[in-house]
Amino acid sequence: PGTALDSAALLTLYDSLGGATWTSTNWKSGANLQDWSGVTLTNDRVTGLDLSSNNLVGKFPTISSGLDLLADLNVSSNELNAIGDLSNLTSLATIDISDNRLQFGSIEPVVAQVPATVYGPQKAVLSRIRVLEEIGNVYTVDRTVTGSANAYSWTKNGTSIAETGASFDITISNFSADGNYVASVTSTAIPGLTLTTTPVELRVSSLERDSVSLIAIYDSLNGSSSTVSDWKSLPIDQWSEVTITNSRVTNIDLTSQGLSGSIPSDILDIRSLVTADFSDNDIVGLTDLSGSLPNLTSFDVTGNKLTFEDLEANAGVAALDYSTQQLIGVASSEVVPVGTAYTLGVIVGGTSNTYEWTLANDLDTAVVSSLTTSEVVIDSLSYETMGTYTLQVTSSLVPGLTLESEEMQVLASADLEFKALDLGNEPFVAGDGYAIKVVIGEEFDTIQTVRGAGNGFAFNDLILGDYLIAVSPDNLLEFLPTYFESTDLWTEADTLELRIDLSDTLRMARIPGVTTGPNAISGDVTRDDGESEGRINARRKVKRAGCSVRRFVPKGRTGQDDEEGTYELYAYVQSDDEGRFEFKDLEDGTYRFNIEYPGIPMDPDSYVEFTLGEGGLEDEVLILEVTITDDGIVVEKIERLGFYRKYFKDLNVYPNPADSYVKITYSKLMSETVKVRLIDLEGNVVSEQLIEKGYDKELQLDVSGISGGIYLLNFIDTSEGSDKITSFKVYVKH
Repeated sequence: PGTALDSAALLTLYDSLGGATWTSTNWKSGANLQDWSGVTLTNDRVTGLDLSSNNLVGKFPTISSGLDLLADLNVSSNELNAIGDLSNLTSLATIDISDNRLQFGSIEPVVAQVPATVYGPQKAVLSRIRVLEEIGNVYTVDRTVTGSANAYSWTKNGTSIAETGASFDITISNFSADGNYVASVTSTAIPGLTLTTTPVELRVSSLERDSVSLIAIYDSLNGSSSTVSDWKSLPIDQWSEVTITNSRVTNIDLTSQGLSGSIPSDILDIRSLVTADFSDNDIVGLTDLSGSLPNLTSFDVTGNKLTFEDLEANAGVAALDYSTQQLIGVASSEVVPVGTAYTLGVIVGGTSNTYEWTLANDLDTAVVSSLTTSEVVIDSLSYETMGTYTLQVTSSLVPGLTLESEEMQVLASADLEFKALDLGNEPFVAGDGYAIKVVIGEEFDTIQTVRGAGNGFAFNDLILGDYLIAVSPDNLLEFLPTYFESTDLWTEADTLELRIDLSDTLRMARIPGVTTGPNAISGDVTRDDGESEGRINARRKVKRAGCSVRRFVPKGRTGQDDEEGTYELYAYVQSDDEGRFEFKDLEDGTYRFNIEYPGIPMDPDSYVEFTLGEGGLEDEVLILEVTITDDGIVVEKIERLGFYRKYFKDLNVYPNPADSYVKITYSKLMSETVKVRLIDLEGNVVSEQLIEKGYDKELQLDVSGISGGIYLLNFIDTSEGSDKITSFKVYVKH
């Protein structure tokens, strides 16, 4: 029975002294009594209790039963403000109650019961009082401390004054009464202990008080490190951020001054304040403004770093504008192995918060309904749970404000091992391996490049996602740059879905055989980065772009209309450092040109098919110009010599780039059915004009009213349908 009573008494202590917030306790965890923190048992009875430095708060309660064998009690270094009747603790031999907030009235009976009590020192006693009084008032300063034999001495702002009682009256005739009043109390009943009270902060409403309060605000907001004028060296009437009306501060404008820290309670002493603007700083704290500034009409703290713990008490202040705040938390980005347990979160103060997390990744951007706290706990990071997390927080007590967090990105990685096989099924490592991230609708991005070694290509710590895997040989003597599983075309490559550590095999695609024909085609490849503020960005020459021609191979008998067949790879080259490419020694036949730029497809309207030899281009060079845009790869035949010589002689287009106009000149045109069309890269006809037949003619196209960009200038014989004679690429740059 005694053990049960002891246990019940301890739980009374737990409930009375804020046990849920104690620094160390397992008293309600289901542990056996002998395992409870701070408890000493002898023969199953509690004989010792050490709860020092454990965040005990409040009054130590009267224990009416149990703990009658408790001999040693230590509750020092806590926040006790009173001690109940301990007379039922009949075995107490030592007790330490020092470093709390106990008054003499609580200490005297403990010392009477246990003479060996350790009671000193004590923290400051009584609650802080802050009061603002008008000149002409009488104010009573009272710091009465409990106890039977107390003596008082006083200081004002740290200097001794003549008062000796527990309280005294001050007649406020001017600002000199303003100050912090503190009592020091001794007792003949408790020798060797002096209690110090918290201050009575008497503020006298006046311009002097306004000035002192503003200096306190200046210091609290780190004004010396801001762009605020030097308040400490200038008189208040020279503070450009402050307006004084009738000898009182009425307006404060501290917007966008680089302030940080908290707005202290000193703001409440500026009794005549009408407006205050602290917007667009880095302020993190705000005192309770409610009911303290009777003339206040506007108090702007938007654009700062306040959260709900600062605003709950102020939500009812009609003059307060807190509607927008800076992003909360800290932006982060981390890559960890797949399967890692991971936690991220944001510390947000407030008592009635609602949390909504959004996850953005390759799969979706959506609210995660299962996440309802300020923390995200991921037991095992995966492709589905990795991504960029953002938090929105609202509070039922602070209407009209949604706090949004910085982006917190966590990505999962895995190891990918690839073996490339040659024609004899032996490992091929003489080249570089590429992991190319597949993002639908965007240019693909090479995430990692590795050198072949050992038996293959090892991509370590590769971020989970969908990839094209490619191996580019050191030369083009035997193999083509090859995509998984075995193709030279990214559009035909298999997408590898990397979700865990993985290994796979790629078979190298063979280079086409040597060609021996009489024909050639050439061209160049450039990347158009679009427009910036209405001006054309510099075009980049694309090196090592994969260029190929496929030759038409009929399936059945030749010579039939609508002949069926397939285009088979015939020749492959890569563009050089200047973006140029050339195919030589092509046999007669029908061909299709293709270029590889992962993620950006060939424009369907730009497939270039041509016939070399009889019935096509004979003894000529076909020149192609390739432009890679975000929307597709555009290929234009910019010169077909024999064909357009039947129409034009000495055809020129200039200036290029053009600003106001494009001039077309020619020394001869014998056809009456030729038109010129200006077409944008989406295929829209911007302008169209018939070209005059004759000798030594010129034509001006007005381009002053169209947007800057790249356009195609197509010359067309309307009598032959829409067959182009030739094309020029024109840059409009305003």
